Amino acid sequence: MISVAMKDQLQVPSPRRFYVILRYMLVALISLSVIGLLSSAVVLIVISKPCPNTKWWQNTLIYQLYPRSFKDSNGDGIGDLVGIKSKLDYFKYLHVDAIWINPIFSSPMRDFGYDISDYKNIDPIFGTLTDFDDLLKDAHEKGLKIILDFVPNHTSDKHPWFMESRKNRYNPKRDWYVWADGINGEPPNNWQSVFGGSAWQYDNITDQYYLHQFLSQQPDLNYRNEDVRDAMKSVLVFWLEKGVDGFRIDAIKFLLEDVHLRSEMCLIHEQECPCHSLSYEQLNHTYTENIAGIHDIVKEWKKVINSYSNQGSLRFMVGEIYDDDISTIMSYYGSPNDMDECDFPFNFLLVDLPLKEWTGTGVNDTVAKWLDASPNGAWPNWVVGNHDNPRIASKLGIQNSALVMMLLLTLPGTPTTYYGDELGMTDVFVPFNATKDQMSIGNATRDPERSPMQWDNSLHAGFTSGCCPWLPVGNFTTVNVHVAKAERDSVLNVYRSLALLRSNVSALQGISYTPIYADTSVYIFQRGDNSDILKVVVALNFGNEFVTEVWQHVTFAPHGVVMLSTRMDRNGQNISRANSELHAGEGVVVQIGHT
Repeated sequence: MISVAMKDQLQVPSPRRFYVILRYMLVALISLSVIGLLSSAVVLIVISKPCPNTKWWQNTLIYQLYPRSFKDSNGDGIGDLVGIKSKLDYFKYLHVDAIWINPIFSSPMRDFGYDISDYKNIDPIFGTLTDFDDLLKDAHEKGLKIILDFVPNHTSDKHPWFMESRKNRYNPKRDWYVWADGINGEPPNNWQSVFGGSAWQYDNITDQYYLHQFLSQQPDLNYRNEDVRDAMKSVLVFWLEKGVDGFRIDAIKFLLEDVHLRSEMCLIHEQECPCHSLSYEQLNHTYTENIAGIHDIVKEWKKVINSYSNQGSLRFMVGEIYDDDISTIMSYYGSPNDMDECDFPFNFLLVDLPLKEWTGTGVNDTVAKWLDASPNGAWPNWVVGNHDNPRIASKLGIQNSALVMMLLLTLPGTPTTYYGDELGMTDVFVPFNATKDQMSIGNATRDPERSPMQWDNSLHAGFTSGCCPWLPVGNFTTVNVHVAKAERDSVLNVYRSLALLRSNVSALQGISYTPIYADTSVYIFQRGDNSDILKVVVALNFGNEFVTEVWQHVTFAPHGVVMLSTRMDRNGQNISRANSELHAGEGVVVQIGHT
């Protein structure tokens, strides 16, 4: 029905009358569209264009692959560069745009590539420099970025630098490593290796000890020597010249140690401990970690990397810093005004979160811990698994894998996915007497989370055509890429849908984040701000029971439309207070439009 006022306005001569009628028709159409948005089963996806100042690593998913375990091309049971190249389309299928590859450089493989004997060459088990060049070329042609692992703290004891250094005390390379006299036939001090035992190895050739904060075959470089610093910068330049897109920097906090080599204090007694009396975990590492001067070294590397950045070809740097003090981790963003170190330090809070704290409240508090501690302008990031920790599906159960992937891909910032987690791969059983990991302490080993990628249900999961993969293959008959592609609600298909949603919905980009509610089961947060055409609410149930009336906690938006659910059976469903339940282990991304 048309009101009297509208009738009066319509009694106007042409052409004004035409424009008035047109205006009311447009208003009516817009109103109907808004109503349809909230009631229709069709999900609105807003294609967004990143801000002109947005860097590529802020709008991508990073995928970590362990090269020994990703794809074997020649049947020797070990993954290689040609194998990775053969699977580049898989990353496009996942909507992943950046690949971080664990070390592929020449190495005796005592620590599977983290003991490097030549920083500027490829180990033959992975291929050749030509193979790498081909991989990089093909990746770039497909729009994929390649990130390499830079291991600067130590070399292999087979590196030519160290072999020169240990020849005699007067060798020009002697000061490239940390050497010291023993005390009364014992090591120079009580420092302990991260991998167990003394951090000092006696060398009978020169009757001194050398420092190794990891394996004894991994001697620490001396970064107080300018020649060492120049040599390591030349390594970065070598790979930057080839066109790599960035680096993950290994073990940053160990780069320097106390110049006076003072013994460390006991955490229990706060006094100096006798040599070898305690384990690494029982010492206060004030003289071997985060020593003054490390930040200057990291800034030097960042300057080198930045010098190769230009419009359309920005280079990236992420740091590995495990530390109990979150402010120490945050310091590796760099100076507050400049952010002149890592583009971000890896965030391991979710990796380290104990099983009992994987609740709505526990996850909410963990997210808040990182975001609250972040300096202004810092870009957040999230990790739930890597090559040094048990797989998330083994920790929380395969049934919760899709839920964790939804958490990872909807939090603000950049997510990094460990290969196979997008399938729900679990740790493989490796008998301790058959373990390949030489870091093994007691019955601990990192082999279970490094098992071969599960491509299909053929022999050895399609990883190798040879007789024996380097590690056993896991539950590949039911968990593999081929099977997962065909299952509507597989972890893989949930992951792909999340990746696509993240790249297309402006609210899931940037770092906007508003926590809404958390309890022992449910965790709810909002993404999007006033600049976004729509806002998104993510609701996750970490509990073991069905939860009803979840939407009662979202007081500002009584209606919405499910954009994606981990069960893949509710997409497009209308949500209201009367219709907002979550199954155990279920998560939903809900479009709420304007508020």
